[in-house]
Amino acid sequence: MERVGIDVSTFQGEIDWRAVKAAGIEFAMIRAGFGKEAGQIDEQFHRNMEGAAAAGIPAGAYWFSYAVSPEAAREEARRALAAVRPYRLEYPLAYDYEYDTVRYAAGQGVAVTRELATACIKAFCDEVAAAGWLPMVYTSLDYLRTFVDAEDIGRDVWLAQYNDVPTYGGAFTMWQRASSGRVEGVRGRVDLDICYRDYPSHIRENGLNGWGTADASAVPEPPAEKDEGEPAGIRAGDRVAYAGRLYGDSYGGSPGKTVDGVYTVDRVIEGRAYGIHIASGWLEAAKCRKAADAAGSSTPSAPEASEEPEEPGKPTEPADSSVPEPEQPAAPLLRVGATVRYRGRLYATSTGGGAGLTVDGTYTVSRLLEGKSHGVLLDGGLGWVRPADCEVVG
Repeated sequence: MERVGIDVSTFQGEIDWRAVKAAGIEFAMIRAGFGKEAGQIDEQFHRNMEGAAAAGIPAGAYWFSYAVSPEAAREEARRALAAVRPYRLEYPLAYDYEYDTVRYAAGQGVAVTRELATACIKAFCDEVAAAGWLPMVYTSLDYLRTFVDAEDIGRDVWLAQYNDVPTYGGAFTMWQRASSGRVEGVRGRVDLDICYRDYPSHIRENGLNGWGTADASAVPEPPAEKDEGEPAGIRAGDRVAYAGRLYGDSYGGSPGKTVDGVYTVDRVIEGRAYGIHIASGWLEAAKCRKAADAAGSSTPSAPEASEEPEEPGKPTEPADSSVPEPEQPAAPLLRVGATVRYRGRLYATSTGGGAGLTVDGTYTVSRLLEGKSHGVLLDGGLGWVRPADCEVVG
């Protein structure tokens, strides 16, 4: 049995999955994210998973490793599992451990040996398997010969070798045969794969990857685009009162700092539970109220448990008062030239690649890229960071 597939990430941009299906592609391996830090989900992961499912293309996922120890690899596995749990995968959850991993480790002062690489891969795969998901290791022919003891790991291998036929002497169940393929529905080049195992049948029959869980709450459906709980009529340019977390995307991923104030909406995605965007991040739509409504409601609701109690002896306005509460001042906008307070890691790219130093200080925003998970560049090239983690102070 052979099935033809592709593997994709944010670097392929938005994909027309129905066109991919029509082109004869039978499965997809989709990058879920990388590393062990919170918020390192691939920007296109949810869109790709939903698009592939809607087109009828069964999918697996892979997680790129920056682990320099088995414990870091286990933490990466936990991050990967958290990312894929909203879906029922029909192909494995693969661990991508390769030369970029080795280069990153060298930058951290760690020399990767055959023993260390094998231990990291085993730690990731064992953590995934213990959670009831099917692990796999992705790596190149050269890496298998140099760094990886595949027999000791004892997991399925996804071999990367760009050749007319694979020449690896060991066992493997998937082959990445080219990195410069062309497939209708994908802009530019894309990796091409062949799978030799009937993973959908194996995974379903053995109840892996969420297929053995009858409780829908334990394995939820993909993030739903629903209207339930969303305030009606909020548009770009409206001012909204909001108390809650900022998020890195409209699906509620990458939760950031907690805010409380009145903000200007710059984007709305209808049907998304976190589809209201302000300068510093995405908001949970159900918690947003138009500022005029929040200030001038003539029928106040009972206070939430988190609200501050009234000061003793402080008079209250009657319900029919014609004097609205004063509107809170708008939070300063995140913009080029703004001064921000930031505490966290710096990244080499606006997509969160190449995690570097941890910093804590005040910096100037030198560039903003809309739609990028780490689209704020600090101090003319110091590093990229997430907008939701920046506190504008001037």
